[in-house]
Amino acid sequence: MRVCVVGAGVIGLSTALNVLQRCRDADVTLIADSFSPDVTSANVAGFWEPYNVGDTPEELYIKWSSSTFKHFMSLIHEGVASSLGVELVSGYMFTPETTCDPPWKDIVFGFRPITQREIREFHPRAKSGAFFTSVIYNGSNYLSWLLGRIKDRGCKIIMKHLGSLEELVDDYDVIVNCTGIGARRLVGDEELVPHQGQLITVKGVSQKLFWIDCCSEPYNTSIFPRSDHVIVGGTVVRGNWSTVPSLKVQEDILVRAERIVPSLKNAQVVKSWVGLRPVRQKGVRLELETMQLGLKKIQVVHNYGHGGAGVTLHWGCAEEVAESVHSCQMKLRQSKL
Repeated sequence: MRVCVVGAGVIGLSTALNVLQRCRDADVTLIADSFSPDVTSANVAGFWEPYNVGDTPEELYIKWSSSTFKHFMSLIHEGVASSLGVELVSGYMFTPETTCDPPWKDIVFGFRPITQREIREFHPRAKSGAFFTSVIYNGSNYLSWLLGRIKDRGCKIIMKHLGSLEELVDDYDVIVNCTGIGARRLVGDEELVPHQGQLITVKGVSQKLFWIDCCSEPYNTSIFPRSDHVIVGGTVVRGNWSTVPSLKVQEDILVRAERIVPSLKNAQVVKSWVGLRPVRQKGVRLELETMQLGLKKIQVVHNYGHGGAGVTLHWGCAEEVAESVHSCQMKLRQSKL
């Protein structure tokens, strides 16, 4: 069976790897017009938290995010995580009102409500919040590792811009659509809307904890420590397609962040980056569809619309896509008997 995975972000690469592992005799090709570092998931903060997933059913995003968390933990236990920039990180999330515990609280480690003393000490404007330990990754390192894994398993890699999925119908039996925001054009999904976000990388300041401030205006403020730098964000601008960083927005982000961690005033900005979250109000689209492309019908597995949670959901979604592709493989075999 000939399978084409379209897209080389964390969704596309992890999906290709899982398809190769599940369908061992499949001939798999990955096609994309951009690879790391020129894809969104290579530059994001990389923090595990189900965020901005639209109306994705809770039972689905909890299943997928739990699988991804377990996958990251397996990398830590195997001793390869440090080279991939995958590590545990603890910290605080502050909220402007008293909230119920999130449905993912039992996936992370040590989730607990913060005390009134912690609120007074760290964020007097907050009403409640939580302290917990999650996982964070280095996108560039992790995507390079995924790409190496699929190459080792014989996956063909093609850098190409596709004008239409119809270009693939003569060469493949199954197409896997992992094109993120590009799916709006490729399959005409107008539910897919970019939520622009700007992040800043700074150095020259030591930071051990993460901080997520859901009380700040006009957007949440986040601070994520890495081994040799700190990532500060951010923004969520619906419908904005620009990927050009704004100096004014950068200054606003830093002002907000300095209210939480005053030492950031001494930080040196080394990078400002803008990416587009592929958000669908209906939520993640993960389904098998028989599409009429030109004169042919072909099986297409869609895996896009992960919003701000591509890192958080990627492995669980990839496993499910691999099962769908495997079912296509079984049907194809039966049809040839």
